[in-house]
Amino acid sequence: MVFPSLGCHTCKRRRVKCDSIHPVCGRCRKAERDCTWDSDGQTGLAFKSENAFAQGQPRRPRRMTREQQPVARSRVLTAGSPSPSASPSAIQRALSFPLEIHALNCWMKYFVTRPDELPEVGHEYFTHVLPLWEDAAPDSCIYLALAAVSHAAFGRARQTDKAIEDAVRLYTRTIAKTNDEIRSPPDDGLDQLIMSIMLLGFYENIMHGIKNSCKDAIPSRGASGLLELRRNRGLAPNLALDRVVRRQIIRIIILRGNTVPESFHDGAEFGEEGPALVLDSLMVRVANLRARCRAFLRDNQLDALDRFEKAKEIGGEAQQLDAALDSWSDAVPDEWRFSARPLAASSSAPDSDPPPTGYVHHYASHAHATMWNRYRAVRLITNSIRMRVVELLVGNAFKRSCVLLQQRLSQNNINRLTDELCACVPFFSSGVDAHGPCGERSLQGAEVSGPSLHSTVLPKMAGLLAWPLAVAVSTEAVPEPQRQWLERKLKIVASSLGDSILESVAEKREFRF
Repeated sequence: MVFPSLGCHTCKRRRVKCDSIHPVCGRCRKAERDCTWDSDGQTGLAFKSENAFAQGQPRRPRRMTREQQPVARSRVLTAGSPSPSASPSAIQRALSFPLEIHALNCWMKYFVTRPDELPEVGHEYFTHVLPLWEDAAPDSCIYLALAAVSHAAFGRARQTDKAIEDAVRLYTRTIAKTNDEIRSPPDDGLDQLIMSIMLLGFYENIMHGIKNSCKDAIPSRGASGLLELRRNRGLAPNLALDRVVRRQIIRIIILRGNTVPESFHDGAEFGEEGPALVLDSLMVRVANLRARCRAFLRDNQLDALDRFEKAKEIGGEAQQLDAALDSWSDAVPDEWRFSARPLAASSSAPDSDPPPTGYVHHYASHAHATMWNRYRAVRLITNSIRMRVVELLVGNAFKRSCVLLQQRLSQNNINRLTDELCACVPFFSSGVDAHGPCGERSLQGAEVSGPSLHSTVLPKMAGLLAWPLAVAVSTEAVPEPQRQWLERKLKIVASSLGDSILESVAEKREFRF
């Protein structure tokens, strides 16, 4: 603060010290000079006010409140919690948006992976939802299906009863609309119809166990039937969509222990290429082998000799498949390979639940990590089949030592594959530039320290982890410490997706490999 001089103007001009005596100071009286002072009469006071309002002038206009300010630009608010700096009026305006806007915004931001976010080998059918939805009419099946799924996901994530009620209502309308279109599928609307069925399948996973939420469900084979219908009609395929839908169908078939349709055997017809094509063909073989093994183990009509021959045949095929999968892992190009890092060196902060391996993996992308996890999952199944059928050969012509050697080799493979899967899981929560499910938590900056899987993982990342984790926790020969750790991570994945089926798999081990 600047303090004004208390002297007269005459002394100030002469640059001498003034004694500030009124009306004529001592210096001016002795020098017989004219003693002049400020006209406002403030000179000589202890303080001089420099505030215009203190001098009687009007105040400057008050700053307008948030409600009075003009809207400079539009902004879509997320459905998540507001920032700590948000005012109550901002919260009120956010709540004024329709529920469907919050639900759809949540879905687009946290569940959908853009094509440029991952290499093509990691794309899921969610990647193709928005382009089809944008071209759809408001009363189309895909429009209704996406509305039902987004409301269900938002309702489960935020525990919103109104969203759940709207999801059930929209699902009922979607089922009726989709059933009508399935009876006479349009040539120009097959893509939207296929996507609608896939979305309905995801809805049923979310709402499983909720009363009156999934009645009149469309069979999951509806999408595969439409893909075959497209080929039978000679229509131009949408390879990008058909490829990701086929991948999902094959993974579902493996879980259920069914055989892959003949029309789905050759992945090259759907645009698969490179290492992805080789792994795809091996997954088809594993699916068919698992179906044969399940039928064999349930067949009580076979005599001892037929049972022995069948077990030897299935065991031999499992051994060949395991060797082929091992060759695939050795032949992948350098950009597909991963590196292992000690756990202490990979994170600046300790993880509350680190993997039991003591190390973690780093990959070129989440897509490459996903392909490696699928390889590990199908190889776990192959070695589990091999162990189970080899047990039936004990006491027959095979020597017991040979049987024990085969079992030990398979168990070692399962132990190693499980360790690799555990080391890969933390990679899916590291370096993610986004927020938690439906705005509840950020996985960005200081809230993520190194590769670790905390209580929240993005749904778009959780979707890539769901299938291999479901396979691993359902494989009988997986070591118990690793199984328990993977079960905890599967519960996190299920919570992020709001997937009731995955929660049941983690708790009850509904599948058996």
